[in-house]
Formats: sequence, structure tokens, C-alpha cells
Amino acid sequence: MTADVSITEQADAAPKSLWKHRDFMLLWSGQTVSELGSTVSQLALPLIAVTVIKATTFEVSVLGFLTSLAFLPISLPAGVIVDRVRKRGLMLWCDVARMVLMASIPVAAVFWHVTLWQLYVVATAVGVLTVFFDVAYQSYLPVLIDRDQLVDGNGKLGTTQSIAQFAGPSLGGALVGLIGAAKTITADAVSYAVSTLSLALIRIPEPRAKPTRARPALELSPFQPVERDFAFVVDRAVRAGDVARAAQTADRKLIANVNVFDVYEGEGIAPGKKSIAIAVTLQPRDKTMTDQEIDAVAAKIVAEVAKRTGGTLRA
Repeated sequence: MTADVSITEQADAAPKSLWKHRDFMLLWSGQTVSELGSTVSQLALPLIAVTVIKATTFEVSVLGFLTSLAFLPISLPAGVIVDRVRKRGLMLWCDVARMVLMASIPVAAVFWHVTLWQLYVVATAVGVLTVFFDVAYQSYLPVLIDRDQLVDGNGKLGTTQSIAQFAGPSLGGALVGLIGAAKTITADAVSYAVSTLSLALIRIPEPRAKPTRARPALELSPFQPVERDFAFVVDRAVRAGDVARAAQTADRKLIANVNVFDVYEGEGIAPGKKSIAIAVTLQPRDKTMTDQEIDAVAAKIVAEVAKRTGGTLRA
């Protein structure tokens, strides 16, 4: 009898399978299509510049720069904004806006002509929207699934990114050969439409964002800041920015800054994993921090990174 009870308790304690989680499967399937479409457009956009617009090497390099420009300066401010709004609503609007922006390229190719400045605007705007979507996406997952399912959920979403990076260029090359580079962008626009539909069909209600007051004027602290370094082992698909944002949310009052200073894959790191090292600056306001208080914040950072990314502290 005791053995039966023990087995039942273990079964109840085990995380439920996400394969039977309707809303997670909607999110996952929508993101799978969206990631694949985005990888296709990463190939098609520079090809449009080269083959259609006859852009120079410098102009193509500017396009590549604009595509990733938004990720570093906007990530942390985006986190503040995301905390104040409904995540799913923001993700829906980001998908709709990205769909319209991407669709403008094949529409222009059919009814007018594509210009280099249009590509610049689309690449920059889509980059900004992608930052907001990704930040909201990371914060939305804990709302959608239970805490003990987060590692599995992040693993499945990371696998999607890996598959998209592997299959996207081949699919993009095939589409460019069949219908041309400009029309290939239609695939990305359609992928954002699929992602929008999948988000709209999710049933689990999202808690209302807590109202926040306007931030006070900058106040300089007379106390010495404290810096601590951490190195986390995460799945290869996890982005460095995701780890930095997770650490930042551990204690917004004390954590003044988080910087990524190393990303490493190789000897000592398991296959499919990587090490991401961050420097966290703590800025006390009222008094000098004790060692116990510093250790408590460090523990919060480790727990928050584990919760949001599945990362573990590197030995």
C-alpha cells in the first residue's frame, strides 16, 4: 500500500506533458512557422538589395547592420515597457506590424519597385518590433505554463530556433530560385500571420499588468556599487540578452546594470550547450550592503535565470 502511494505521489509530482497543453502547442507551432519565415527573410533581404536594387557592398553591409541594430540598445528599455502591459496583446501587435512591413516589399515589387530606403526602414522597424516581441515572449511563457514545465518549454522553443536556422536558408534559397527574392519575403509575412492567429486562439487569461508610477528623477547614490560576475550554462539556442534580462528582473531596485562579457562553447561545456557570462552591478541606495545581502541578491539572480532560461550556474 505504501509503495502504491509513493508511486502515485511521484506521478503527481512529475511535470505534465506539454504535448497535451493546447495553448503551449499553439504558441510553439506559431513560433515555429514565424522563426522559419524570419530565417528565410534574412537570406532574401540582402539578395533583393543585390539582385533587384543593384546595391553596393557597403549598402548591403548597412542593411545587415540595421537588421540587428535594435537588439543591444533597446533590450533593457523594452523590458521596462513590457512589464507594464499585457504580454500577449503586445506580441499580437508586434506580429501584425511585422506582417504589414514585410508584405510591403512584395507589394512594392508587383505594383511599383523596391527601393533601398524601403529595405532600410523595414529592416530597422522589424528589428525593433522583434526585440519587443522576444522580451514579451520570454515573460509570457511563465504565464502560460507551470513553473516545473519551463525547462521543457524553453527546450522545445530552443529546438525550434535551431531547426529554423538549419532549414531556413535551404528553404529560402529554393523559394528565391522559384519566385524571386522580393516575392520570397511573402513567406515571412505569411509566417507572422500564422503567429498572430496562434496567439489569438490562446485561451489562458493573462493577469492584468500592475499599474506603475512614473519613475522619479535620477538619484545618485553615495554608496559604493558592488559588481558580481556569473557564468551560466544554457541551451545553445538561448540568447545572451535573455540571460541578461532575466538577471535584471531579479531585483530591479538594487541591480543597476547587467553586461554580457563572454559567450563560450567548447571544452568543458556539454554538446548543445554554451556558457554565458554576465557582470551584474548592484547599487545600494540606503546603506552599504553586507555580504549576506549581496549573497541573497546573487541567489535571486541565479533563481531568476534558471526560471526564465533553464540556465544553471557554471561550476
